[in-house]
Amino acid sequence: MTNGISCMGCHDQGMRKAKDEIRDSVLTGRVFSLEVRNTVEQLYPTHDKMDQIIAEDAKRFASAMNRAGLDPTLKLNGVEMISALAQRYDEDVDIKLAANELGMSKDEFARLSFDADKKLRLIIRRLEQGLVPRDQFEASFLALSQELADEKVVKAPGAPPVAAPGAPPLAAVAKAEAGKSDLALTSDKDLYKTGDTPVFTIVSARDCFLTLSNVDDKGVGTVLFPNALQRDNRIKANVEFQLPAAESKFQYRVKDKRFETVIAVCTPTSQAVDGIKHDFTRSTLTDVGEYTRSVVRAIQVEAKPAGAAPRPPLKPANAEREISRTAIVIAVK
Repeated sequence: MTNGISCMGCHDQGMRKAKDEIRDSVLTGRVFSLEVRNTVEQLYPTHDKMDQIIAEDAKRFASAMNRAGLDPTLKLNGVEMISALAQRYDEDVDIKLAANELGMSKDEFARLSFDADKKLRLIIRRLEQGLVPRDQFEASFLALSQELADEKVVKAPGAPPVAAPGAPPLAAVAKAEAGKSDLALTSDKDLYKTGDTPVFTIVSARDCFLTLSNVDDKGVGTVLFPNALQRDNRIKANVEFQLPAAESKFQYRVKDKRFETVIAVCTPTSQAVDGIKHDFTRSTLTDVGEYTRSVVRAIQVEAKPAGAAPRPPLKPANAEREISRTAIVIAVK
C-alpha cells in the first residue's frame, strides 16, 4: 500500500460497493451474546440501507469532481488518472523527459550539457545513451538544474539548509547510484567512424566481476573484457572503470559500418556468464558465436533427484539481484 496513491486508485468513483457479512453472521446465530448482537444490529445497517448510503456517496463524489472541472470516468488505458500519472512518473527517465522536467528541449539539453561539470558527465551520458531509473535521476536533479538551467534553490524561512554550508552543489550526484544492483555503462561517443577506438565507462554500485561483450547486428558476440591482456575483471563499487584504460596494453577498434550492442554484466563472484567459456591460450578475445544461443545453452532445466532436499524459496520481487546487466547501442558509419 502507498498512502494516497493506493487509496485514489481504488476509490476513483468514491466508496466501493461491498456486501457486509458481519450483520447476518452475528444475528442469525447464537454464538455471540445478546449484548454483542444488539451492538452489531445498531452499528451495521441492512444491505438495502447500506447500498443507498454508498450510492448517495458516489453521487456526491461525482458531483464534486464535475464542479472541479474533472471527468470522474476518465481513465488512461483503463487506469485511474492519478495512479496512471504516478506510474508514469516512476518509470525510467530518457533524455527527452529529463530535458522537459528541467524546462528545456532535448536540443537545449544537449547544447547546455556539452561543457557541464565533469561530475555530471556520467548521468548525462546515461541519459544520452539510454534510460536512468527515476530515483537516480531525482538524486541528480538538483545538481542538473543548477548546472544546466541556472536554477536556484528556494528555501522557506526557517527550513533547514538543502546542503551543509560550503558543500559542493554536486554532492547529491554521489548518491545517484544508490541501488545495490545498479550498473551503468556509457561510451565516449554515440557515433563512430570505421577505425575509431571507442572507450567504455562502467560504474557498479557494488564490488563485482565485470564481463563486457559486443554483439553485432547479426547476433554474433565477442567478449571484450576480460581478455588475455587483462584477465582480472574485478571492479570496485562506485568507481568509474574505463575500458581500455589509458595505461592498458590494448585498445578496441571498430571495423564495419553497422550497429553494435555492448552488454555489461556484473556478477558477485568470478563465474561463467551466459555460458561463455574463456580460453586465453588460443585467442586474446573470446568469440561467442550466436550470442542468444549461448544464453539459451546456459539455462538448463534439471530434474530434481529423488530424495533431494527441497529447493530454497523464491526471492521476493524486490530482492537484490545477484547479477546486474545493462546495454547500450552504438553506431559505426
